[in-house]
Amino acid sequence: MESNHQCKEHDCHMGCGCYNPAVHMIDKNSKKVHKDLKPLPPIFPKDNNSLITERHETVCEGIIFYGGIIRPIMFEGQLDAKRTVEAMAIENGVIKNLGEFSNLSAMYPEFKKVNIGGKTILPGMIEPHCHIIPSSILLESGFWIDLSPFADQSLLPSSEYKVDKAIEKLKSGIETLEQNSDYNDFWLLAQGLDTSLLEDWINYDNPSKNILNLVDNSELDKVSTTRPVMVISASLHTLYVNSIALEVIWEKQNEESLNNNPQAKEFIKKYPSSDIYKNNKGILQEIEQMAPALESLPDIQNLSIQQTLSSTENNSIRSFFKTSRSRGVTMVYDAGMTAPWAENYLKYKSNTVQSGMEWGIRIGMAYAYNDSLLRADAEKQVLDFTQQKFKFPTKETINAYWGSVKLVGDGSNQGLTGYQSQPYSCPTFPPEVEPYFGIFNFKDDASSQHTIPNNQAPDYFKNLVTKISLNGWPLMIHANGNQTVKYTLQAFQQAYKAFQELNQYTAEKYSELRHRIEHCSLLDSDDIEVIKKLRLNPSYLIGHVGYWGYVFSSYIFNREIPSATKDQNIIKVNELDLCKSTSNENCPRPITLHSDCAVSPIGPLRNMEQAYTRFMESDYTNRKILNASEKLNASQALEVITYNAAWQCHAEQLVGSLEVGKLSDFVILEQDPLGNAFDTPEKAYQKLRYIKVKETWVGKNRFDYTIASPNN
Repeated sequence: MESNHQCKEHDCHMGCGCYNPAVHMIDKNSKKVHKDLKPLPPIFPKDNNSLITERHETVCEGIIFYGGIIRPIMFEGQLDAKRTVEAMAIENGVIKNLGEFSNLSAMYPEFKKVNIGGKTILPGMIEPHCHIIPSSILLESGFWIDLSPFADQSLLPSSEYKVDKAIEKLKSGIETLEQNSDYNDFWLLAQGLDTSLLEDWINYDNPSKNILNLVDNSELDKVSTTRPVMVISASLHTLYVNSIALEVIWEKQNEESLNNNPQAKEFIKKYPSSDIYKNNKGILQEIEQMAPALESLPDIQNLSIQQTLSSTENNSIRSFFKTSRSRGVTMVYDAGMTAPWAENYLKYKSNTVQSGMEWGIRIGMAYAYNDSLLRADAEKQVLDFTQQKFKFPTKETINAYWGSVKLVGDGSNQGLTGYQSQPYSCPTFPPEVEPYFGIFNFKDDASSQHTIPNNQAPDYFKNLVTKISLNGWPLMIHANGNQTVKYTLQAFQQAYKAFQELNQYTAEKYSELRHRIEHCSLLDSDDIEVIKKLRLNPSYLIGHVGYWGYVFSSYIFNREIPSATKDQNIIKVNELDLCKSTSNENCPRPITLHSDCAVSPIGPLRNMEQAYTRFMESDYTNRKILNASEKLNASQALEVITYNAAWQCHAEQLVGSLEVGKLSDFVILEQDPLGNAFDTPEKAYQKLRYIKVKETWVGKNRFDYTIASPNN
């Protein structure tokens, strides 16, 4: 089988838009015809999803809600999450009015009256950056053992997240596969392993072990020596496989080499024997090493996984959206969709979803720059896409619309491939490259991915950003490392200058595109000034603070680096996720908070809590706060996960606040997130994220979670 992946003209790694294990399998199977294969049902059904009992009904009648707390978020054009109203009237999926209950009752005497019994109504919450197809496959398909560090939306106790615990889970998976002969050819697959959060590496007495090599084939051989085992890391930068998998991979490549597959011939040239190939210890990094492993999976296994995206029963996309709604999400924004996925799996066609609310959730999408193509072809494809005029979503199109173009500048900071101005403080991959700064995907010379950063952004990157901007399309640029952030800002500066020269546009006009910087993890004062001047919009993966803050502060970013002013040194981790500095009165552009699911669990209330508390959750002993001055207060954080998210997704005219004429997208919560129970970060910690969602309304669609689960 010939690989379609080309790595000649760009930098490729697991953090870029060109590659994701789930994506690779989908693309491969969509191009193959399985005439004699019948997909098998999920072998590892998802336990926690079975606990979500959801009842759906369509409601068109007029209703007045009263008897609790109703927070519209927006009042007379001003954000104010603290203000409340007494009642809200809806009809046929639209908000009719808000105000005093007596007034609304007089205005709409025929409307049904619903007392919410002291509960809280908020606008539907919006996930502004997730990945629908990969999340559905990895989290919901039922073909993967879950080795993530999460129990629901919290980290597992350190005593429960260890290598030996992971091995136990994998052994149990082997037993399940062995019990059914239909799965004899299946590899054991697992996802979500995050070695940076394993307890072992912190106290490991072997100095040669670190977060990159803590798990290898010797550990996975304890699981099985006869069935291949493959584990995908949480950051998607690494595969871990056992020895039998290495043998199967080598044999497959050797066979393809004899069939004159050029990629396979290069592989065999590098690894002339399976014994030489085993020297990598089963730790496969980046595309060059990972693609052969993924291509070795049995066709029947790939087909079975793929079919969960389109099957009537056990549909993994529906399951993902069900999980999202149960956490109060009424709209998701996919930060890297392709046209074939949208058409084949989401049933997207001409700015509509078939049958209206096909999925029971609103869907915005960023068109992904396709790094799997040669650079010239990828650029042509994205520029051809941007020839169509960008349009804000309407009530007719908000169920599925294209809202931006996505470029991925670098990788993951916790995966040690975010592109930095200074070397990482900890051991990195590849070990022969020292010092190591990470990887940038758009260098002019693609062979120089590991070189010392240049102060100036590559021309190709800046020119691509300018071309897309001049075509009138908003951009989302993934930038984790601080050097990638600076390159991104330089690219936006060039695009702004081009706007001025060609169209005499002002900064205000330029800002109407609402360009976003995704993750925007590490900022200095100079960066903030540029963001303010160009009115750019950061979106923070706030789990970097909550889940990974302790790892960053104690291991990955604990080294001093020169500050922006060059007159003093700073600890790099103190530049992480500067929510307050990029959302105060001196820099008023809306920020958002996101999960990047499947990197961290979807849950806007959890995002709100982590921005409000900034506790480093993996610091189990001390529970320290990371950059306390960057905390948002609770009302600010609530505004961020509702209205701000809608604004960044170009949808605030329809959703994100409770206003007359907007869509009736809202949630009913058991408790008020701004109530006394959560009025300090200490009281909110690990509790605000678990406020019970009683009902989620998406227009006329009511999803009820008040019914008892059959498992309770």
